[in-house]
Amino acid sequence: MTGNDDKNLEILDAIYNDAALTEAESGTASPDDKKWAQGVRSNVQARLAEMRRNLTPAVAPAKKAKPIRPSLLALGRDALVERLTQLTQKMGGAVQFAHRHLAGLSDDDLRRLIDTLEPNAED
Repeated sequence: MTGNDDKNLEILDAIYNDAALTEAESGTASPDDKKWAQGVRSNVQARLAEMRRNLTPAVAPAKKAKPIRPSLLALGRDALVERLTQLTQKMGGAVQFAHRHLAGLSDDDLRRLIDTLEPNAED
């Protein structure tokens, strides 16, 4: 495209814009216009919804939890809390978990948390 063509397109765009604003301010829509506008609106909304869905990451399939180690199953709640305390102190600031008040966690939750922190521990 040449510079002249660009200027012509800018002028045409300004004319279309002015005509559209004038029509929007003073014009009346016929039933056909309204039906057409509703169809365009529906198509645009459907396309936008499709684009949003395409931006949403796919949900990863749930993984089956591995069995809890027998050595952890043998521990009672107090021993589990003590072991978790030792692990977090040993790891320093490298470990953080959301449940600072462990009362909301079940014994199996504690076992799984310990297993996550030391996955290669011997049984």
